[in-house]
Amino acid sequence: SEFTEVPSSHISSGIPNADLLLYISGTPSSRFCSGSTLAVAVACNFDQYDRPTAGAINFCLNQIDLRSDGTASDAIIQDNVDVAIHEAAHVLGMSSNSYRFFWDPDTGSPRTNRPFSTKTVTCVDGVQRSLILPDENTMKFFLAENGQRYA
Repeated sequence: SEFTEVPSSHISSGIPNADLLLYISGTPSSRFCSGSTLAVAVACNFDQYDRPTAGAINFCLNQIDLRSDGTASDAIIQDNVDVAIHEAAHVLGMSSNSYRFFWDPDTGSPRTNRPFSTKTVTCVDGVQRSLILPDENTMKFFLAENGQRYA
């Protein structure tokens, strides 16, 4: 991986009594840390019920506003705690790419039919893209007056 190497024992044997492995790194990646990006996160392994079992968060250390002595103010520390919580939520499924993996707790079935199928949509920038979208029972889509689809 670009950020961290997963120990082979984590892959072959897992970690006893762990529901989620969260790999944290701080790499000023040009691929992910451009502009004003503070951090990026992704779930990278799932169980048989599509729940994340492993994920990664990379903090863009070059974006942390430090004092001249290399320390951070209390406000900057709190901002970065908030960023960490936000990124952990992405790993746990609060991400547009993850909604298709949601399950219905009442029925015990996936909310989006399997196998997934792609749909061609026109994005707000006018570009057509093929995406795997969650079913309407998970995310409602609407049409704006100009014909633009939005969630």
